[in-house]
Amino acid sequence: TLKELALVQLAANDIAKARQTLTDSIALFEQTQNPYMMLNTHLILADIESTDGRPEQAIQAIDTAISYVTGESMQQQRLSALSLKAKVLAEANMFEQAYQVLLETKQLERTIREKKNEIEFQRLQTEYEVEKQKVANSLLLTKNQQQQVELDAKSRSRTLWIITASLSAILCALMIIMVVTNRRHQKHLEKLANYDPLTGLMSRRFTLENLEKLLALSRRHNDVVSIAIVDLDHFKKINDVYGHACGDAVLREFGERAMNSFRESDLIGRIGGEEFAVILPHTTTEDADYVLNRLRIAVNIELDTVVTVSAGITNLTGDPTLNYKCADLALYEAKAAGRDSVCLFLDTEVSEIA
Repeated sequence: TLKELALVQLAANDIAKARQTLTDSIALFEQTQNPYMMLNTHLILADIESTDGRPEQAIQAIDTAISYVTGESMQQQRLSALSLKAKVLAEANMFEQAYQVLLETKQLERTIREKKNEIEFQRLQTEYEVEKQKVANSLLLTKNQQQQVELDAKSRSRTLWIITASLSAILCALMIIMVVTNRRHQKHLEKLANYDPLTGLMSRRFTLENLEKLLALSRRHNDVVSIAIVDLDHFKKINDVYGHACGDAVLREFGERAMNSFRESDLIGRIGGEEFAVILPHTTTEDADYVLNRLRIAVNIELDTVVTVSAGITNLTGDPTLNYKCADLALYEAKAAGRDSVCLFLDTEVSEIA
């Protein structure tokens, strides 16, 4: 097809021909009114324009691609388009606009993830209710059978005793099964709600709940706590080049590496697609800087895929919004410094900026 020909031309670094071929593809796809083909073709054109040093044309192509997003089924394509737009804006030194688009991207990622979790939660809840009803039906059937046996066996007391004892045992077994099944489903639902199934780290909600508890304890004991936001650099590129299966493998390996790099008292959770929060009790920001750099080096050395991480560190304050803002600013500074680095941004620096 024309789009595949354009990709071949782009691989051969023949940008002008690739651009013309994609323009021809767009004209052809407009006749088919296929939004997926139009969106993907405009995104490839945007990538070409960005590679050719034409950010304005690239952004225009991305905005055109976004205009073809319709309905919930195309939100993943919208997410890809926004990620590419943030990258193009950043490469064009339009950092403020890039940051705003990146915030929109993160919000959309959370929305998509929450929607998936909600669907999974509803599925498990439905399975649990069906299983519960089956057990209830079995119990009811057993009870009816027991009553019938009692009516028919008045003259056979010994036989009645044996049957009753057997049915009681069955009833107890069914009750035990129901209790065990209930506990098993409850534990599974709690794990699904509190832990990220891909990385094994805490979920965003569970991380924030623990942060609030830790904030209350630190106030009571006047304890020092450090907070960090860790982000995998160029993660979208890993998905685009090696595929989402490789991206998931990187996230799993990072989760294992992170769990092995911190103390049991430290908390780490996945709060975004490739974004993680680290809470370090009894730790100064200087010590946190050492710990996060140790993790950064370990990731560079030990992960199979070439992956780097950036991190932003701040101190815990009484304002959760300020905590996240300072850590996010520190992360943004690490990204701006070329990535693969760790930066600090304390709450006292906010007033200096203001």
